[in-house]
Amino acid sequence: MLVQGSGRGRLLGIVTACCVLVAGIGGLEAGTGADDGGEAPAISDSQIAFGKTVYQTRASCIVCHGWSGNGDAAERAAAPGLSLRETVLTRDQLIEVVKCGRPGTNMPYHDSFAYTDDRCYGVTAAELGDQMPTRTIASTLQRREIEAVVDYLIARVVGRGEITLAECEEFWEPGARACAEYQ
Repeated sequence: MLVQGSGRGRLLGIVTACCVLVAGIGGLEAGTGADDGGEAPAISDSQIAFGKTVYQTRASCIVCHGWSGNGDAAERAAAPGLSLRETVLTRDQLIEVVKCGRPGTNMPYHDSFAYTDDRCYGVTAAELGDQMPTRTIASTLQRREIEAVVDYLIARVVGRGEITLAECEEFWEPGARACAEYQ
């Protein structure tokens, strides 16, 4: 997403563009990531499992977005994340947000080279100034890990309604104490 201009006007445009991405404004459809309106690629069970592992551990998404992706984060979270269950972002847009974070918000970036050049939203760290997202508290991720997290979200989180016992037990394990409130 390229925003033309310079200085504060460009920065405002970048922050606005990021907010539009996260809010899902503009009739975006969830999940496909296909710009031509085509179908999303099939997501294998192994890709979903790998993405879930990265979500839980390596990327630490669970800290802010919660185990179910509803933004109900653990008490130790710096800030609750947005509900990923309600997002209408496409696969490509979700990849960009995970990779680049969101300027002016608590969403960190997970690409080790983010903002060293203009790969993220067409800007550098110098251009963002105090709107620069923080680097993830977890390890930065490789492209395949970012894609796996997004594929997991699309398969198991995005577009889901209320949290169910079955979802909870699928995430944790059957009979998990964390799932008692959904019985």
